[in-house]
Amino acid sequence: FFSPKRRDRRRSWQLPMDASKPPWSLHATGYANARVPMSLQSNNHTTMWMRFKHCCAMQLLVNDPSHPCDSVEESYQRSGMDALCDCSGNAHVWQMCSSSADSTRDPIRSKSSRKKLLKKPGWYKRLHHQLTPAQRRSCATLLPLYRLPLSYGSGGPKPLDFAQAFGRNGPQEVTLDVGCGHGDSLVAMAQENPHGCFIGTEWHKASVGSTLQKIHDLQLSNCRVVYMEFTKFLDHVPDGGLTNVCIFFPDPWLKEVDVERRVVRSDTVAALAQKLRPEGVLRIATDVDDYRDWVVQTMGNSSADWMVGDPKTMARSFVTLYEQRAWNEGREVHELLYIRR
Repeated sequence: FFSPKRRDRRRSWQLPMDASKPPWSLHATGYANARVPMSLQSNNHTTMWMRFKHCCAMQLLVNDPSHPCDSVEESYQRSGMDALCDCSGNAHVWQMCSSSADSTRDPIRSKSSRKKLLKKPGWYKRLHHQLTPAQRRSCATLLPLYRLPLSYGSGGPKPLDFAQAFGRNGPQEVTLDVGCGHGDSLVAMAQENPHGCFIGTEWHKASVGSTLQKIHDLQLSNCRVVYMEFTKFLDHVPDGGLTNVCIFFPDPWLKEVDVERRVVRSDTVAALAQKLRPEGVLRIATDVDDYRDWVVQTMGNSSADWMVGDPKTMARSFVTLYEQRAWNEGREVHELLYIRR
């Protein structure tokens, strides 16, 4: 990328303001006085761009007295850039070069330590899954149209008014689809019952984009999507505000150390009992035998709030993605139904 013969010239190079250049070329910056240390330069475009983003944020932190930033994280938010963190979540700070070429040195000395810093943990990769261009456009343009107006007050999250959120009058039958995925179950239920209100919660952004596109293509006005972990969304739900809660084929988290990550656990069951109205329905479907036994045991410990129902009375007319995969692989699908006392 850079010729070795221009090494001395690069050490004190002032970056010009030219947004027409590609970002990894070190030309695209709005800070004319930024000096990039030679130790932060790399022949790898991805590595160099990630480090250069940090330099731009630090330049805003140091050389913008009119809009002072109290921390590196705030400077990242101001510049619209993501912080570069290691596996422990601690942001690394590189000093900016002064007029002297040798006054600043890269604190990352060895190549092995640099690779360890740039490697993302597994949960981070899954959380920030690569989006397709269509999913990215859906999240940018359709999410403002189909999201709920969540608000916060001095005491914390404010309860939602579902009638106002869906543009209707009077009490509504609200169904919450926990982990709606690509929206197959959410869209099917909304088509079957156009008079009901349906909310899908999902934390995977790529799945949110796919769900939004399906809702928009079918012009469903009774669907809303919440890009949030559902236990946090429950803080916005008024007590007794839900009629039905559906948990179709959740992540079983089969490892013993990950059991506490399961959706159906004692604290979430207690929260759902508070948010469901009397005779409200909780529907759970899974293709994992161990998860079925886990649900039966967990709901049995909360028998004071729940009654066991017959899932055949509320048969589903749709098949989800993971359900079809279970049938194809020969696994049995377990349907569980519980009624709020």
